[in-house]
Amino acid sequence: MLSGAARWRALWSHVVVLVCVWETGHPPKLVGATDSSLPSSQSTAHPRYLRWLREWYHCAGLMHQRASLACMLAEAKYLNRTAIIQDDYCMDRAHTRAKHAQTFINISNIYNVPEIQKEVRLLLRSGTESVEKLVQHDLSRHNYQPGKLTQSKVTSSIKTAVLEGDPSLIITREFRRDYWYELCSSTPKENPEITKTRAHKSVYSKVKMIPTRLTTIAKKIVDSIGERFSYIHVRRGDKIRNSKRWPNLMHDTRGDVILKNPTVKAKIPETNAIYIATNEDDLSVFSAIFHNRKAFAMANYSQSIPEIASLSVYEANLVDLGVRDFADKGIIETFYHLTCDDKHGIASPRSCECGALMKTRCPR
Repeated sequence: MLSGAARWRALWSHVVVLVCVWETGHPPKLVGATDSSLPSSQSTAHPRYLRWLREWYHCAGLMHQRASLACMLAEAKYLNRTAIIQDDYCMDRAHTRAKHAQTFINISNIYNVPEIQKEVRLLLRSGTESVEKLVQHDLSRHNYQPGKLTQSKVTSSIKTAVLEGDPSLIITREFRRDYWYELCSSTPKENPEITKTRAHKSVYSKVKMIPTRLTTIAKKIVDSIGERFSYIHVRRGDKIRNSKRWPNLMHDTRGDVILKNPTVKAKIPETNAIYIATNEDDLSVFSAIFHNRKAFAMANYSQSIPEIASLSVYEANLVDLGVRDFADKGIIETFYHLTCDDKHGIASPRSCECGALMKTRCPR
């Protein structure tokens, strides 16, 4: 039972609402009330923001960029903050074969942004647009008074839990090391708050989703293959240019050597077709596979699927990953099954007689 004073307060609140409706025809507008454009976790609180400094301009490889983005968004989700990210994606010359040092591609061409936004709110920043003005506009758009834009800067050594109590409107992380995804290291001691948490897993599952436009191309390739197939990933192009770091890769990834590889023989049935996902421009390198097996590569479809011609190297990589989703089990990867060389360029000794005669992985 409510006390007499409580009943009067409840009655008075209803009178206030009725008067407002009678005067204006609308109920009173509450600043900070639920906004359907905000995720439910942010819908009743003043938006706050998280930014990782130069998060897109590192120009790492696609998988490193993907892991870094997932880590950053997981931290934003954990802290209940809006993630400020660039709307363009940096690709290094080594990954694009372009003549200039860097090139950029819109984030929506690489990621399924609508799906990511179901997990964490994004604020996309164009070019050198002022972060402060971007935030002010975002706050105004959601009927919040911007006020003073308080900011704090932290280094990558600061754990996520420390930031939970940070009242700043904008938190900026600055990184000194190359790979920002290491903040979400597989070792929980590194940053236990976002390592192997639901936030990281749910966000990463969205980051891995391929844009619909690219999945459509992948499905066309799969339909053209028209039968059961196995998937071989062959990384050559950007790696074989440096024989000091990858001394065995050129030999180990030739078509004739791949066919003799014991792991390939064990994992790929003779009756299966083969799809070769590669960044190698010269497909004659794989002529032994094409002559001895029913084999395909994306370049084979450049005429029948015109959209392939306009793909960037990163987009082509994602199409290959889309094709992989339809392949039989027993997928072959370059640095796990085909070569003695380490993915990161640490040359392994040849004393174990691997490569073409590989029976076990070479010692590190």
